[in-house]
Amino acid sequence: MDPTHITTILIADDDPSHLLLAEAALGGAGFVVHTANDGEEAVRKFEPTQPDCVILDVNMPKMTGIEVCRRIREHADGRLLPILMLTGRNDIVSISDAFAAGASDFAQKGMNPRLLVERVRFLLRDRAMQDNLWSSRSKLLLAQRIARVGHWELTLDGRTLDMSPVVGQILECDSQPMDRYESFVAMLDPAEQVQARQAFIACAIDNSRFSSEHRLRTAAGKDLYIHQEAELVQAAGSAHAHTVLVAYTDSTALRRRKAPNSRTNSCPKRPGRSASTWQRPAPGAPCSSRPTPPGCGVLPRRVSQC
Repeated sequence: MDPTHITTILIADDDPSHLLLAEAALGGAGFVVHTANDGEEAVRKFEPTQPDCVILDVNMPKMTGIEVCRRIREHADGRLLPILMLTGRNDIVSISDAFAAGASDFAQKGMNPRLLVERVRFLLRDRAMQDNLWSSRSKLLLAQRIARVGHWELTLDGRTLDMSPVVGQILECDSQPMDRYESFVAMLDPAEQVQARQAFIACAIDNSRFSSEHRLRTAAGKDLYIHQEAELVQAAGSAHAHTVLVAYTDSTALRRRKAPNSRTNSCPKRPGRSASTWQRPAPGAPCSSRPTPPGCGVLPRRVSQC
């Protein structure tokens, strides 16, 4: 988040005393606070205020906080916005409905205003982390599109967890489901399938990295050379302790550039001569009688003796 950005909070509550306490606490913490006395006013103020966080009481006249939450989530600027719902102590039904409407978190109404400030700060930090993750992912996908490199994350038994769109572009299989590593193996030449399958199993079981190049034929009948690099990585924050990460590049153009050239680099021969007609002169022969080897471009010069 921009350090010069002033964080704005929109809070809606039909209880004037609670609204006043919350506004004072949030304003004292450095936030710019906008208030609304009911749900309809909160919806009207959302777009012009552009808040960074919204706090809603569940039970309000004219429009409930749950309906306000749903309206905000339908707005383009409100899809990832932190929304904190204020509910009663044992209002389990309202809590369930609030999460279904898209609420980020909930708190008990009437809580200590200082705790409310810390809850808002937590939600804002979480939003900043999500923004950084989305930004990093967008940059990664852009770099992959430019470099034509794609990544594929799989479980140890070969099931797909995540695949960048570039992989489908490289393999030209955007319309085909790639739910398992075996989907890639099936595209290979039959003579290479066993090698590719064994390399993946060794990587998943023995943490053995592998690098290989394969020839495959796309559904359109196009022959491609695909280079893949794979290793076992630790999956932080995932239900899977380790995953296999595979990177793909299209090496077809590189293989064609490295293909043998039919032309040979030979020294041009002089007209009327060939390398087979030139013979080394006998030892002691006069220099004037020694012929110049063909194609060397040496000019004759007059000498008296060798």
